[in-house]
Amino acid sequence: MTSISRITVEHYHSPLGIQHSEPRLSWRFAGSVKNWTQQAYSLRLTPSDATKVQEVTVQSAESVLVPWPFAPLASRQSVRVEVQSYGTSGDSTGWQSIDIETGLLQRDDWTAEVVSAPAQSPNEAKRPFRLISRFTARNGRRARVYVTAQGVYELYLNGHRVGDEVLAPGWTQYNHRLVYRTHDVTDLVRDGENWIGAWAGEGWWAGRLGFGGGKRDIWGPDLGLLAQVEVDGEVVARTDASWKWTYGSLIESSIYDGEFVDMEISDDWTVDESWAAVRTLGFTSVVPVATQAPPVREVLRISPVDLITTPKGYTVVDFGQNFAGYVEVLGQPPAGGQLELIHFEVLEHNEVNLRPLRTAKCRDVIRNPQRGYKPKFTFHGFR
Repeated sequence: MTSISRITVEHYHSPLGIQHSEPRLSWRFAGSVKNWTQQAYSLRLTPSDATKVQEVTVQSAESVLVPWPFAPLASRQSVRVEVQSYGTSGDSTGWQSIDIETGLLQRDDWTAEVVSAPAQSPNEAKRPFRLISRFTARNGRRARVYVTAQGVYELYLNGHRVGDEVLAPGWTQYNHRLVYRTHDVTDLVRDGENWIGAWAGEGWWAGRLGFGGGKRDIWGPDLGLLAQVEVDGEVVARTDASWKWTYGSLIESSIYDGEFVDMEISDDWTVDESWAAVRTLGFTSVVPVATQAPPVREVLRISPVDLITTPKGYTVVDFGQNFAGYVEVLGQPPAGGQLELIHFEVLEHNEVNLRPLRTAKCRDVIRNPQRGYKPKFTFHGFR
């Protein structure tokens, strides 16, 4: 018996918020039959409202990136596509389905604008800041947030982290391509009053890149967030002049240099007099497009294999392998003072060797430790 084991749309396994109005389809086969060959396939399209089901049959052995045979999809359109394959021996697979939803395909779909904190000094590290807005919504069948940033962001809705991506939206050529991601927030939007908040950091947008000290503000000095929340296609919240901003415990967060956090500074999301009106930056210079890259996620936790005290008195935590990531401090460190984590790859004569780091600091500094800690907008290559 041959079956269809997996369908992909373009190259998405989970095609939520895609930028393709006529996405190509691919599918894989499973089963114990040898030398099974497809001679034809059928595609069935069912819209989210289950009206006007369409079906086509194509005589073809192709099953990789086959053309879309239906009318182009519109922005925000949700459909179910089913695939059935017919073999040359006269047998067929069962139907296998995948749900597809487009994102914001046109410039006019965006009503949000980029919001930011007051301008910070050019050619210097940018302090991360927080943004917040309150909005009213009703319970709906489907809620989505479309979000990106000039820099990197971490998004919250009613106190819950949205998604598990880190360093979003990733590294891109901002002058030509700004990517956004679509999140399903149906379970997070409440009937009545809601709030949406975000951290924003410099990331690759304004961070220090390159050798010999690098260069800052490659794409600009102004960090900013662009976000739009919709319930059943209706915009219920968007980044605009009504948002507020404030700083938090993050004093500095840079890709090469690491983070500096002061835990005596509150990260509470209650809006008080410390929150001020945002600065609006208008829309982006390019129309955002849905990302085609998989998100950067935490995929593995590595435990230390050794604890070393060097001749100079450094405490070295050895994880046994080089990797890209960060160190999480679990529980509460000793109160008071400062905890400094320096990331490096090799020992030299049993001593810490920082020369291969060149000008990168690769340090996470926690002032006034009071709780556990995990970096927000940086990562390191280290052992």
